[in-house]
Parts: sequence; structure tokens; C-alpha cells
Amino acid sequence: MDDKSFVNLISDDVLNEIKIDTRLKAPFKRVVKKLQAYFKANGYTTQRDYKTFFEENLIGKNFKIYVSDEPSKIGALGFYSKAKQCICIDEGLLESAHLEPTLCHEFTHFLVMNDKSVPSGFINEAQTEMFTRQIYPISCSYEPQVRMMKFANILMNKANNFSLFLQGGIDSMHTSSMWNDFYNYVSLYQEKFANTPYKIGEAVKDEDYISAQRYIIRNNIHSHLINSFEDYEEILEKLSYAPVKDEEWMNDFITEIEENITRNIRDKKIKEITLSKFKEYRDIKNKLSIYTDANNFVIDFNGSKYIVNRFGEVRDQFTNTLVHKSYTGFFSFGDTNSINIKKTLDKRDVLLKHERELKSFLKGFSYCDEMALTSISDKENLIRLEKVELPIINFAKSNPIYVYVAVYPDRVEVLNNVTKLEKIQNVNLCKYIGQVDGAICGKPMDKIDGTMFANVSVKRFNLLSKAKYREELEPMLSNEMIDKIIDDHRKSDEYDVEDESNISENALYYYFEKKYKELSAEERKKYEEKAKKTMEKFVVSIKDGNVDVSLMYGNSLAYIGSKQVLIDKKGNGLYNEYIDALSNKNVNTQRISTSDEKKQNKIPESLKERYNTLDVEIKNLFRQNKEKPIPNYFEKFKHLIDEQNEIKIEMDLKGLKRDKEKTTNEDVDLYKEIYSIRQGEEMEKNRAVENECVEEYRRRL
Repeated sequence: MDDKSFVNLISDDVLNEIKIDTRLKAPFKRVVKKLQAYFKANGYTTQRDYKTFFEENLIGKNFKIYVSDEPSKIGALGFYSKAKQCICIDEGLLESAHLEPTLCHEFTHFLVMNDKSVPSGFINEAQTEMFTRQIYPISCSYEPQVRMMKFANILMNKANNFSLFLQGGIDSMHTSSMWNDFYNYVSLYQEKFANTPYKIGEAVKDEDYISAQRYIIRNNIHSHLINSFEDYEEILEKLSYAPVKDEEWMNDFITEIEENITRNIRDKKIKEITLSKFKEYRDIKNKLSIYTDANNFVIDFNGSKYIVNRFGEVRDQFTNTLVHKSYTGFFSFGDTNSINIKKTLDKRDVLLKHERELKSFLKGFSYCDEMALTSISDKENLIRLEKVELPIINFAKSNPIYVYVAVYPDRVEVLNNVTKLEKIQNVNLCKYIGQVDGAICGKPMDKIDGTMFANVSVKRFNLLSKAKYREELEPMLSNEMIDKIIDDHRKSDEYDVEDESNISENALYYYFEKKYKELSAEERKKYEEKAKKTMEKFVVSIKDGNVDVSLMYGNSLAYIGSKQVLIDKKGNGLYNEYIDALSNKNVNTQRISTSDEKKQNKIPESLKERYNTLDVEIKNLFRQNKEKPIPNYFEKFKHLIDEQNEIKIEMDLKGLKRDKEKTTNEDVDLYKEIYSIRQGEEMEKNRAVENECVEEYRRRL
């Protein structure tokens, strides 16, 4: 049904029943027509019976719309009074372009408040004015209120709910003490300037207005929960809309966020450099904030904003009115220093380039990057440090492998905590393109020779090899042989009389340990090969001075990884500035894990103690990630559960039992997470074997 409740008001017979000043009839008609069109377009006329509302509150009633000088006496353009049942428009507006916007604003108050108990005040005025600007963009009342509520909406990731507002509801968040503090301070500001025009130039200097801004920021941004550069960027973007610059407080608040993002950086010097880069990035973002595009920039003068373009034209940002034209190429407001327009605009390109460089630096820096940097054995002779991302071949795998390679004049070192396997030759190198119907597509490249590595620690590799040995031989032991092994163990130096209850497992552990050590290198290789089949492997090759790292796929095929230069003594490495901050104390080319480092600084823990410590670390990490996603969570989580699994294997080999605890709901969720990861790894292995068979079949064909 086509609603005409608004335009019915301006028919002659109805309009004659409304107490309205003759001078306002024509603008009132134009306002009502625009309201009808806007309400219809947005479906607002279906949400409320405006025909009945007008019959009960306006047509033929005592409500009047009149003109006087009363508004200007209180610094206003007009006002609405529920108590006096009127709308008053200042007589100075009769020939002004702001007549209709003011009439629309006050009539909106009437629609929202006349038959409902809606409190007046800061938020009400902000909502009313923002609604008015939907219909009359030139409206310029209540600028401090509008800017603050726009900012609040940005912080809360919400838009104005005009549907609720028009039905007498204020879409607010009375859910925290900080929101209540915000509300109290904006109310204090509103009352303080109640009988004067609300000017943004005065608001940005007012203590209550500034306090309100601080509380709305704290209410919606929790610095301790910002963990990633992406979140940090989003926060900077939101804060750029703050009505008050409040530089000192804002810098302290952002510094809190930066400290939280870098909290896991353990090297002091690296952390200092990283924090300085954050500040540099923030400063550049602030400088770039004045530019709307390549040809325009914004000048803030006394609370008002002006756009200056390349042709010397100066426009009011809000109304887009031309206020000045510079023919000299220089521009100034009042006593401010003269600004070279061309130089100011050209500076933008330099700033953008620097911003991109800093963004790449800060976005890319990770926990593993730091481990690689601090693992460089010889910084003086280092040529390059490269980070290689290996391609993800299998659908079940979501996180790539990153390999860190330090290049020296006479050698290449892999900084990851991995196992060096053997030299390999004539490997078919390919560039991974993708998969079509399960078939892997790659672009053939050269044949390469290189060194193959398993993507597991030496310790884990040895444990898995021993486990394969025991897995094969234990079923062959008769009961008589097991009894003999136990008796022999009681006579040995390894026997612990206090651990008699675990005698069987302890005896078998030491038996297989001894037997494995007695194996020849050739025999031991058999079990190493079995363990090797379950691992991801990569090959490092050198050709014409270039170092490449490629993911092994089968026994003779590898897919090349993509390279990023972190440090380059002869070029522009991403982290070149870090090299001088690094010490030479790390001589081990293998990455030292966090847990291993802790062990170096205290009395070594027993296997059981270490297992339990890791259990706590895993649960804490899992809990923190549920509250707020943690950068590189999967990588950190998998590292911890892999380390715990290594200890579990060692405990099982030694026959050590783990403590039994009551299972909680959180434990169930945690076990599901671990199971999901392990299931994904198993699927990945199975798929790799399947694909290898397919590839081998194709090669034969």
C-alpha cells in the first residue's frame, strides 16, 4: 500500500488545520515531500502508523510551528519543545539555505519525542542531526555531537539504527562502566554549552568532551587483546576519525598496543628497533591523513577543515564551498606559516613509499623470524639471510613451511631446528602452479643436486627411529625372553628399587636402547628410512650463487619455494637494521626453542615435569586464542604439542607413566583441537603417498 501520511499534511484542507506560520508553509511543504520520499525508500512508513500520529498530535491540535527571535538568543537556529507543544524557527533563517534543514531537524524531534518518553541530550541531538543530514547534507548543526557519535559508531563497528531511533529508541550500549562514564561526560558537555552554539573549535578543547572520547575508546579497544599488525592497522584507521587529536594521551594508548604486539620478542635490541619502527609507521600515517588523494589535502583551522587542491582552490570540507583561490602556489590561513601547495602534494608519494616499506617490515616480522635472526652464528661474515616459503601441495595442509637460510662466502646454514639427511642428485625441480581435479600442475625447471633435510628436530628423528625399531621387534619377544630381560635389568646399574612398579617398562626401554645402539649404521638406516617416510622433507640447492629451497615430493621431484630476503649486506634486506643489534653469542645453527632456552637457565626438569609444564603452556595458549586470535597461533600451538609428543614418546620408551587428571570441558575442546591437527597431518601424509603413486604411474606412462 502506497503510504501518503506525510504528503497528506500539505494538502490545503489539512495544512489549514495545522498552526503554522504563513512564512513557513512553502519550506514546510518541501521538507514534508522529502521526508515522505526518504521514509518510503527506507521502509520506515511500514514500521509506524504516521497517519494516526499526525491526527493525534498535529492536525487540528494546539501544536504550533512559528517564527521568532527566541532561538538566536540561546545561540540556536531553532528548537522543539514538548512541554510547550511547539517548533520555533529563528526569524534570521527565513532567507537562508539552512531554513529547510533546521525545520527538518526540529520536525524530526517532534516525530521521535512528542508521544514518547525519549530523553533529550547529547546522543538524541547527534542522532537527530545525523538523520537530518541524510535528507539535507548541507545541515551543519550540532557538529561536536555528530563527530563524537560517528566516531563511537566506527569504534563499535555499527551504523546508525534510524529505524529504532524513529520509533523512540536510542541505539546505545549501556553495558559497561566505561560506556556510562562516556555518557556522563558528554552529558556534562551538553549542559555546559546548553545556551550557546555548539562549536567544534570549543569542544576539542573542553575537558569533558575530551574525557568522553577517551572513555569511548577504552570501552571499545582493549590494548591487551591486539595481537596482530592487521588489527593494529584497523585500530589506527578507527582512531584517525577521533574528533579530538589528544596527541599525548593517544600516543600513550597506541604505545600500549605496540608493547602488547611485541611482547613475545625476547631480544631487547630487536624489540627496541621494532617499537621504533611502529612509532615511525604511526607518524607517517598521521602525515598521510591530510591527503584525500594525489591532488587534494586537508587543512584544519580553528576546528574547521578546508580542502586545498593542486590548482590553489580552497574549499570548506563540509559544504564544499570555495572560500579562497591562491594564484601564487602558496597558501596560508591567518597567521599560520605559508604552505607550498605543490611541494605538499608531491611529498605524498615519498610518504606512501616509506609507508609500504614499513608495513612490509612490521607485517612480516614473526616469532620464527626472531628465532632465525638470533640463531645467526657469524653475523660479521653473513652475506644474506633468506626466508623461503614452501608451497602447500596438499589440500589438508593450511600452513606453509618456512625455511631460514643463512648464506656465507664459504657455506650455507639452515637455521631451522631440522635434521640433515643426505646428499641427493638429479632431482626434477618444478614451479608449483596448482591442482586441477586432484592432479598437481607444475612448470618443469632444471634438474638440481642438493642436500635433503627432514622437517623435524634431530632428537625427534632419533626417537621416531627407535620407536620404529621397538615397534618391529617387541611383538617377537616371548614371555620367557621378557622375564630374562627383567631379571637382567634388576642386576644392572640402571635399576631403581624405588621404581619397582614400573620394572617391566623400564627393563624393556633399556633393553631396546642398548640393542639399538648395537646396530650397525646400515641396520640403523633401515629404521631411519621408516621414520623418514612419515616426515615432510625439503632440499637445499645452490646454483650460480643462488640458494633455493624446495619441497620434496616423492624421491625425485621437488617444488621450489618463494624467497624473501630478510638481511642482505649488499642490498636492501627487510631486516637490515637488525644485523647490528645481533650478538655473536649464538653459534648453533639450529633454532633454539623457547622451552630449550628455559632449560638452559635452570636446573633440568625431569621428563614428567617437562611434560606437565608443556601441558600448562598448551592450555594457556589455547585459552588465550579463544579469547582473541593470536598471530601465528597454529605454528606456536603445533610446536608445543610436537615437543610434548617427543617427550611422550621418550616417556613411553622409558615406561614412565603420566599423571591422570579429571577431564574438564575445556580439556575436551583442547583434545578436539589437537585431534583435528593430527587428523589433518595424517590425511596429508596419506594424500602425499597417493599422489606419489599417481605421479610415479604417470612417469612410467
